[in-house]
Amino acid sequence: FNEDAYAGGALCCMSENAPQREDRPYLVVDSCLQAVKDMAILYREILGTKLIGITGSVGKTSTKEMIASVLSEHYHTLKTQGNFNNELGVPLTIFRLRKEHEIGIIEMGISDFGEMTRLSQIVKPDACVITNVGPCHLENLGDLDGVLRAKTEIFSHMKPEGCIYLNGDDEKLITVKETTQSITFFGEDTTSSITAREI
Repeated sequence: FNEDAYAGGALCCMSENAPQREDRPYLVVDSCLQAVKDMAILYREILGTKLIGITGSVGKTSTKEMIASVLSEHYHTLKTQGNFNNELGVPLTIFRLRKEHEIGIIEMGISDFGEMTRLSQIVKPDACVITNVGPCHLENLGDLDGVLRAKTEIFSHMKPEGCIYLNGDDEKLITVKETTQSITFFGEDTTSSITAREI
């Protein structure tokens, strides 16, 4: 695709193989996907924008849209387009951040163990929301406990002073207690709206 990219105005191309014409700027890398993720990690650090990571078995996109709608009333906000929530979509969303953005709402989706850790390393969320734990991707995650374990990998690269928001009506999420960040539970049961330090 290099020739089409140059024809479309690209100044430089990244590839796992040298392009046919070597008279234009190009970068050769071992893995384009890994290089994109590495660049996104650096770009996120340079900008330092506050980022909210959103995950869950269902409702990620709706939750992202609602949070973005509220926050955009007071802050210059960027959100994930559509459901660009995987290991390529998340970096592409990070690259859309500009200096004027005060908050980014990043949807983060997975289907296997380790994916959320890698996404969290890119996003380094200042806050995260987990909507629920449901029977999705059980072919890789085994059972609901596996889904919970995979989703809570989002905590692995959160900012130490970050905030975690969990669905207190979810029977798996309500069991989450061991984190260094503060936890706020939300849901229909108002008695669940307590922090981890109060548990």
